[in-house]
Amino acid sequence: MNTNDAQSGFASTPSGNPAVVEPRLVGLAPLSDRGKWALLLCALLFGVGFAAFLHQLRHGLAVTAMNDYFSWGVYIVNFVFFIGISMAGSLISAILRLTGAEWRKPITRIAEGITVFALIVAAFMIVVDMGRPDRFLYTIIYGRVQSPILWDVFSLSTYLAGSVLFLYLPLIPDFAILRDQGARFAPWRAKLYSKLALGWRGTPEQHHRLERTMTVMSVAIIPVAVSIHTVTAWIFGMTLRPGWHSTIIGPDFVVGALYSGIAAVISIVAILRWVYHLESHITVEHFKKLSLLLLVAGVAYAYFMINEYMGAVYTNEKAESDLVGKLFRGHYAAQFWTMAGFGLLLPCVMLSLPKTRTLGGIVTASVLVNIGMWIKRFIIVVPTLSSPFLPVTPSPGQHFGYVPTWVEWAITVGGFACFSLLYAAFSKFVPVVSLWETEATTSQRPAESAEPNTATQTMKGIKSVAGFVLLIGLGVITFVSRPLFANENAAKASPTGHETQEFATAGGLAISDAAGEKPASPPNCFALLAQASSPTANTPPAPSAVPQTAAPKPDIALKLSVEEGKKVIVATVKTNDKPLEGAKVAILIKRTFGELVLGTEETLDDGTVAVPFPEGLPGDAQGMLQVIAKIKSPKEFTGARAQTALPGGKIIPPEKEPFPRALWSPRAPLVLVATIFVVLGAVWSTYAYVVIQLIKIRKPGNT
Repeated sequence: MNTNDAQSGFASTPSGNPAVVEPRLVGLAPLSDRGKWALLLCALLFGVGFAAFLHQLRHGLAVTAMNDYFSWGVYIVNFVFFIGISMAGSLISAILRLTGAEWRKPITRIAEGITVFALIVAAFMIVVDMGRPDRFLYTIIYGRVQSPILWDVFSLSTYLAGSVLFLYLPLIPDFAILRDQGARFAPWRAKLYSKLALGWRGTPEQHHRLERTMTVMSVAIIPVAVSIHTVTAWIFGMTLRPGWHSTIIGPDFVVGALYSGIAAVISIVAILRWVYHLESHITVEHFKKLSLLLLVAGVAYAYFMINEYMGAVYTNEKAESDLVGKLFRGHYAAQFWTMAGFGLLLPCVMLSLPKTRTLGGIVTASVLVNIGMWIKRFIIVVPTLSSPFLPVTPSPGQHFGYVPTWVEWAITVGGFACFSLLYAAFSKFVPVVSLWETEATTSQRPAESAEPNTATQTMKGIKSVAGFVLLIGLGVITFVSRPLFANENAAKASPTGHETQEFATAGGLAISDAAGEKPASPPNCFALLAQASSPTANTPPAPSAVPQTAAPKPDIALKLSVEEGKKVIVATVKTNDKPLEGAKVAILIKRTFGELVLGTEETLDDGTVAVPFPEGLPGDAQGMLQVIAKIKSPKEFTGARAQTALPGGKIIPPEKEPFPRALWSPRAPLVLVATIFVVLGAVWSTYAYVVIQLIKIRKPGNT
């Protein structure tokens, strides 16, 4: 072992792979008591979230606060947030790899892992939001190519597949290193490392193929990453809703994802550096360089936010200005200014000043950014839904708003716990720092003086971050729960003198007690539905029985006739085979969107009425018209009707292609279909090329 190998923690074998690997890099060291308690807490929180999900599966979305007006809620907020932090691995790793930035090597794998596990949790949030995950395949089978939702399904699956490949490629040499040290692992784990190493021996041809495939994937993953955030933005932007229907929402989502993604990388790198004691591999300089990227992304996102609200304020269009009013000084002002102050302005100031651009300050700023960006996703989704086009009149004592239920909060916490568990398992199975890349970099770097008290600084930074998280978390819960307290205050302040009311909200039924009293808690919606569908439900008490004789049911006959050379429609009304005289009868023709009234006449002594036949009125394919006769009076016969198909309508031949290829029709435009399949075909062809190169790496001739 030479001096450089000793400093880096590696010793080379004749095959070129290190013979000794630091246990902390592979997660071989046993968990400390703190680590065990942390994993147990994450597992417990995930269990609570999964139990809440099962509860939702059983009772449906009625257990959430989502309703007819608030069709999206915390689940979509989480989806957009996790999609955002997935930007980390794709852009940070790919761009830095293409530009040849050597300092990125110890952190690229951490960033790439964030991408994969964030996408998994984001996909799970979509399944949760569906309410009926058993019908997920219907989005593919019956999906419309014109729908941005289907585009998002394509983008997400393509991005996830590409991210897994992008994560796996630089792992191959490390799997070979671990394979060569199989005696240190359980037999199943050593065998799995051997399979995943693809017969890697470090030959020049293998290195050449691997470097080429990583370059190809770095180029391909960048537009794919941009597409997933753009398409996610289009789901919002292609609806005519204030705050969403904007031309800059796509770039706004991309920049916001980059901002939150870099912050997530900094936070998780700091945690792994502290847990696995990676101070010799991940230095303060890495955090400072990442902080500059975060600062640039923060300034860019501030620019987009100013553009986002400037147009609405300047044009003073009512729907947009009302939404901005809610955000700046209305019901959602607390959330908006918390995000703008603590999630954008304060981190940028901390990262700009050299005195606060320390390890603890950088980590604190990154955590504030992630909290602020989650709040930003919330104020993107909820305030717009609280601004419907049609005015909403809340029921007495109720506030129109969205307050997540315990089920939604539990699933949200479970989602974050799931991400933590997946990443913890990943870090215990593979090296979080690239062994083969770090070895080359470390062996070429002269020995550096030890950084004073870096572990202590990291610990202090994490403790300060924990304090900020607790403080901001309490504030977020308070702000988001304001509608709940508003409901209670409104209920207490409701005026008296009203009658007992029963009203329905879209999220479930709520029964209001007598005037001035607080509304009762919402009962079980299924019980109410069963009660409402009961034959005896809502049946008024029967009046005193009075024997009555049922009126005979009239017989109505319709036919075509000719009077004075003109076609007329004749209706004959009889009761007990006797003509009914003096009855008022309306003659109508059934149309696509209702009934066309031709006339209303009283029956003659022979029980007939006649109205002119409508010439030139379109009929069906055979020229038949559906003619209806309806009795208007006397009262005992009101509502009696008859319907007959009569000839004489204008024959309209059916169109061979009733729906042209358009965005609104069932048949998508060929340009759109071709564009989608060409883009997907190009990306997946690139993935196929990468897989072919992996197969060639595994060939015996390359070993």
